[in-house]
Amino acid sequence: MYVCMGSPEFESMTRSNPMLKRFSLGSPTRLPVALFQPPRTSLTSDSTTAVGFHESEQSLISSLESCSTLRDLSQVHARIVRTGFEQHVFVVGRLISFCSGSEQRGCMDYASAVFRRLNWPDGFLWNTMIRGFGRANRPAEAFLFYRRMREAGKNADNFTFSFLLKICGQLSAVELGKQVHCCVLKVGVDSHVFVCNSLIHTHALFDDMVAARQVFEESSERDLVSWNSLIAGYVHCGLHHEALKTFLRMLRSSFLAPDEITLVVILSACSRLGALDFGRWVHSTVSSSAGGCRLPVTNSLIDMYAKCGAIDRAVEVFDDMTERDTVSWNSLILGLAMHGRAAEAISLFERMRRCELEEPNDITFLGVLCACSHGGLVEEGRRYFDKMTRDCSIFPSIIHYGCLVDILGRAGQVREAYQVIREMPMECTAVVWRTLLGACRVHGDLELGRRVQEHLEELEPDHSSDYMLLSHLYAKAGHWGDVFEVREAMRERRVQKPEAGNSSVNIPYQSPVSIAYLLSADAGNISRINGVATEFATVPKDQLVLVPVPCSCSGGYYQHNVSYTFTSGNTYFMVANDTYQGLSTCQALIAQNPYGSLNLTAGLRVDVPLRCACPTAEQTSGGIKYLLTYIITWGDDVPTIADRFHADYQAVLHANNLSSSSTIYPFTTLLVPLETEPTKDEVASPPSAPPPSQPADTPPNDGSGSSSSGHKWVFVGVGIGVGLLALCCAGGLIWFLCYRRRWRRRLHVPDVPVPLKTAESSAVYSELSDKRSGPPTSVSAQSVRSAIESLTVYEFRALEAATAAFGEDHRIMGSVYRGVINGDAAAIKRLKGDVSNEINILKQINHSNVIRLSGFCLHDGNTYLVYEFAEKGSLGDWLHHHHNIKKDSSSCLSWKERVQIAHDVAHGLNYLHNYANPPYVHQNLKSSNILLDGELRAKIANFGLARPVEDGERPHLTRHVVGTQGYMAPEYLEHGLVTPKLDVFAFGVVMLELLSGKEAAVAKEEEGEKEETLLWARVGTVMTGEDARGGLMAFLDPCLGRQYPLELAHAMAELAMLCVARDPRSRPSMTEVLVSLSGIHDSTLDWDPSDVADSSSMIHGR
Repeated sequence: MYVCMGSPEFESMTRSNPMLKRFSLGSPTRLPVALFQPPRTSLTSDSTTAVGFHESEQSLISSLESCSTLRDLSQVHARIVRTGFEQHVFVVGRLISFCSGSEQRGCMDYASAVFRRLNWPDGFLWNTMIRGFGRANRPAEAFLFYRRMREAGKNADNFTFSFLLKICGQLSAVELGKQVHCCVLKVGVDSHVFVCNSLIHTHALFDDMVAARQVFEESSERDLVSWNSLIAGYVHCGLHHEALKTFLRMLRSSFLAPDEITLVVILSACSRLGALDFGRWVHSTVSSSAGGCRLPVTNSLIDMYAKCGAIDRAVEVFDDMTERDTVSWNSLILGLAMHGRAAEAISLFERMRRCELEEPNDITFLGVLCACSHGGLVEEGRRYFDKMTRDCSIFPSIIHYGCLVDILGRAGQVREAYQVIREMPMECTAVVWRTLLGACRVHGDLELGRRVQEHLEELEPDHSSDYMLLSHLYAKAGHWGDVFEVREAMRERRVQKPEAGNSSVNIPYQSPVSIAYLLSADAGNISRINGVATEFATVPKDQLVLVPVPCSCSGGYYQHNVSYTFTSGNTYFMVANDTYQGLSTCQALIAQNPYGSLNLTAGLRVDVPLRCACPTAEQTSGGIKYLLTYIITWGDDVPTIADRFHADYQAVLHANNLSSSSTIYPFTTLLVPLETEPTKDEVASPPSAPPPSQPADTPPNDGSGSSSSGHKWVFVGVGIGVGLLALCCAGGLIWFLCYRRRWRRRLHVPDVPVPLKTAESSAVYSELSDKRSGPPTSVSAQSVRSAIESLTVYEFRALEAATAAFGEDHRIMGSVYRGVINGDAAAIKRLKGDVSNEINILKQINHSNVIRLSGFCLHDGNTYLVYEFAEKGSLGDWLHHHHNIKKDSSSCLSWKERVQIAHDVAHGLNYLHNYANPPYVHQNLKSSNILLDGELRAKIANFGLARPVEDGERPHLTRHVVGTQGYMAPEYLEHGLVTPKLDVFAFGVVMLELLSGKEAAVAKEEEGEKEETLLWARVGTVMTGEDARGGLMAFLDPCLGRQYPLELAHAMAELAMLCVARDPRSRPSMTEVLVSLSGIHDSTLDWDPSDVADSSSMIHGR
């Protein structure tokens, strides 16, 4: 090394060292050892070494590194003893390390002898010996050395236990592994990440993923190996869904990016699950990364695509590879064989032989033989079987012989297959004999079948499949007496058929019987009413299906109850909105079942209430027998819907409490009264005439709604005691419309203030019209006309009574007062000037995370807006108002509460940006404009500066820049640019407030001058410093203590940094923010705060 680097530091070293180095770079040779023979020169009287030769530690180590055999090592060891380095720990340690890493026979015995001669071996040497015995598969001696190590007073460290745990895992010694785990806890090295990773891996090898998961969750530090060990453990134990969930959790909540091992393991889980979409997503993620796909990952992609049924995609990945190895060829050959594409598999094999870059191995020929088996290519199979030994010198294993037997058996050449088994150079296994017995059964060779059964009885006398195959063989030949004897033999030997297994499949809801299974209906009635030939016939594509169901009254509501069995990963929300596509709700499932939403497991059977309704007594007396509940879509109006179902227009209006001028909205429900049972002709297609133009207030079809081709319309029709569910069969599956319905509760009318009468409303119009030439009013006449249709107009005396004449005791802050109207708390805000903008926005928005405006009042030029009351006040008060500076435990928001608040605000903004019609930019989002209800759920308030942003409209520029310092985006301050990214920026600042508890802008005095520090400008230095972890912990709100998951806090801080990017084009959309925050929110719900506080006590208390 020093010669190569040109360093003269070791001029005193003998020239033997460079020569040793030179020889060690070549092929193994004994010349380096020969160099250590003493030179034949005279010795001086005062020297003990040869003239010109100076023995040193470095030269001995170089010699050890150049050894290739145990004989070479013994020669170097002799020189070590002769030169007095026998007790030199470092030199002897290198010798023992060579032995422990070598697979040569006798190395560990030699190392043990050397070790016994040491007077004071250190911990490294003890660990090396333990590791060496473990690698040599001599566990008893490894644990013996561990015991001697403890007796010698040496303390075991994290390496010691890691080596011992690895030995336990390799041996599947569960009890021994548990004892080592106890020693780990006793010694106190359980917090070391190296030991934790070994514990996770070992428990996974024991198939104990509960213990592995517990170790992972309790570890204070996790690295990529920790995540990989847990994910690989789930795959090893067959818990592939859990592996995918853990992988997603790692991406959402850690600082780490997946490496090659992570991706290979995850793709393996995808292939075993058949999770093609997830595998595609992983592929796209890897392809878009800077490093691209490495060879092992690409090979795993080929295997995944092939096993998930996308063999053409596997071929594309293979063709795009710039580098291939034998595994690449094998993966595609086996994939083509599995898909029955024998000719392509053989062609690929021949192409591999022509390339001469990679030699085929036993797996390659296994794939070729499987292809011949699936393709019925008998002669080709024989030829390639012979090529293994003749051309490639590969000795066939029992698996290859089994493939050849299968090839011959499928072709009916059962006698030739029997001869192959008789000539095998190894003992035949039961699996191969069973393969031949199955071929005898198919081709009716009774005599050979009996002989094969005799061999099977010797190997596995109690295997039920053998008896069943023989019984079927007798039955096919008509030997019923022999069939009876076989079954009697099974009873005498107590051999039973295995219970039916379970398969995880997607039920294709395309026939009456499968639809009936899902909806607890009668398949015969479904086929009859829809004109389907049989119960098992396929319903034509794009045809609506009428499903008669019984409907009963339960708890004051009509509903049809069905049962559903949970599968792995299901939630109430998924069942309601994905499986039943909105026919039920998450809230209804929670209310109907005793299981908590976080305690759902696979196999759990739950009740699912499906919505339905029955005609009233008045409707029944008028001849109405059925009520069809129709989900309104874009472009619908009442006359069109009534005409489609041949219903009376006035009856439809009466059933829904509508007038002829009422506006209906998409994704709400409409009851259609019917006098006769609907037929398939009525729902087969909509009327040919185009629908009339929609009213001005109806939201336009923006192309992003539910009218995409992936969803079809759902009808729910109900009669007296009997109902109809009209579903749509599309693309081979039944899809239920996934949208919320606004159901009218007719059994309870809420207690609301009495609105103005019609005459009083007219007076308001007249008053405003008469005052057009006078001073400006607080709202425009047009705004009032529109608002009265959907809001309550309060009398001023009612508001005075509710607030004690707007007394100070009722003041919340500023001009906002708390009032009680008809027993309900309300917030009443007094405003001057034109507030029609806020009224027009809030009157048409109904979202749980946007403050609800219930009504207004006009009095003496002022406008009084009446909102729902937020009991907990504003978020700003909770985070950093002056009376919460001490932030005791009662006033400090917990981590889960903060994430929930951020999630709520993101939901509200996403609704404003993407689902309101037209979309809106709030333009004044800040913590003081976020209100909290009694459950600390957030609601966005103060829409005074909000403005609409129509689809396709260019960014709006304004000269009137208004806002709060610290929340305004740079492009708004500098150029007056108004886009939805303005709200994204402000929301990023709010997230930083939630994380830090600090205000958006903090004033500091330096040298007599006041200077404001912006929170969003500070976070960049926190997250990009050398100690990002420590910086983040210092940045977080001190009142949280350590009661938060650091990886989730980091993920949320990174999301906030993206939101406050200076360039608006670099900021995510609100939809993207919501998706990322939903992942953080879901992981937070799974996080247990007690893990942080109790982890140490739990560890040391065992």
